[in-house]
Amino acid sequence: MLLNYCIIFIAAIIVFLIFNLRIFGRASTKIFLGDTGSTLFGFIVSLLLIYISQGEDRLITPVTVLWVLAIPLIDSVSTMVRRIANGRSPFFPDREHFHHILPLTGLNNRQTLLVILASSLGLTLVGITASLVFHVPDGILLALFLCVFTGHYLAMGKINERAKKERRKVEALPPTVIVDRRKAERRALGHNTVIIEERRRNDRRVRTVPITFEDRRKGDRRDGQT
Repeated sequence: MLLNYCIIFIAAIIVFLIFNLRIFGRASTKIFLGDTGSTLFGFIVSLLLIYISQGEDRLITPVTVLWVLAIPLIDSVSTMVRRIANGRSPFFPDREHFHHILPLTGLNNRQTLLVILASSLGLTLVGITASLVFHVPDGILLALFLCVFTGHYLAMGKINERAKKERRKVEALPPTVIVDRRKAERRALGHNTVIIEERRRNDRRVRTVPITFEDRRKGDRRDGQT
């Protein structure tokens, strides 16, 4: 029975990915998962993992489940910890999730997706292999998982802080430099970049600079006051 549910679930995911990853020559996406879809997806995955990790006939240990859900779990917890450390509510909306911070390193949407998928698959294989093949004790697996969590938290914090420094450099530029956020969005550069236009006589140079969600909110408020 469980195998049948898994097959149906995997088939539904494959269909969704075919219509949403712009493969087979598709130029645009056709299906929007949304909050309801992602919540249902998470509920089904959690239910299946709980089912196979409990009882005497369990297939994997509860600690192994942490490795299977490593990316969404680490991302959610680290984001909440970062918000609390900055004096904000853990449920405050921002753009400091894993998929928001990766583009600040210069990755495009497809590259960001590949990095997340590769990271998730790699951590899943590490957890399952260590538990089922090498029979690593759960205590050691848990300690290693906490090390991965700490590394992720520190790395994402450094990338975000570097983006803030770049933004401060932009604000320190002379008046001849124009920062146009709306033009950046029209040119499909995403919400994490702004266009910097340097106009010097007849020379016009254009470059992009990463910004954070908080910086963008400040800029929007400043634009509204002018």
